[in-house]
Amino acid sequence: MQYQNYLWPNWVDFLKQQKDIRIITYGTLINRNSIQKTASFSSSIEPVVALGVKRVFNFALIDENYVDQGGRYERSSKRNHSSTLNILHTGNVKDKVNGILLSTLPGEIDALAEREYGYDIIPVEYKGINQKGSAYMFIARKSQEIGYRVRDDILPNESALTLCLTGASIYGREFLEMWINSCYLADGTALTDHPYYKSFIDDFLISIE
Repeated sequence: MQYQNYLWPNWVDFLKQQKDIRIITYGTLINRNSIQKTASFSSSIEPVVALGVKRVFNFALIDENYVDQGGRYERSSKRNHSSTLNILHTGNVKDKVNGILLSTLPGEIDALAEREYGYDIIPVEYKGINQKGSAYMFIARKSQEIGYRVRDDILPNESALTLCLTGASIYGREFLEMWINSCYLADGTALTDHPYYKSFIDDFLISIE
């Protein structure tokens, strides 16, 4: 029965019933400017490492996500550069994803649900500088609601990638480099193994020096 609480849209009411709601963001929600457009998250914000998950660019953007349709991302000139981030749950503690631990309130769950429409949640263990524990992460899986957007034939959208890189850079070079090195493409290869994205990231790193 507990598993059902983690599925979309059941988790919306499930989280509203909890007093201490902890969520680890790992993609565009790392970006403070981006998350503040969704919720205040005035409580603690702490860099942490989630265990047993992998970060993967396999979640397809749709028309409503783009700026010309009122969204937050710019369209790529390359047709298949249309993915943003998702996670895979492996259960292997060797698989680690750094992110930001957010504490939120029941009153902010609806705004989060609107932004993360169709996502399930999954509980994960995490480690931080001053604490360890469990929190939830958003995960898109093949399902009737959103599963058609989980694909293995797409590459990262440059606008989404830049939003993530910019957000991660706020937490320092070490955090940013771990973020970059824990990103995978939809086909399972490392983000930095792709020449185009390696160059893209190198240019970004130069721009923030």
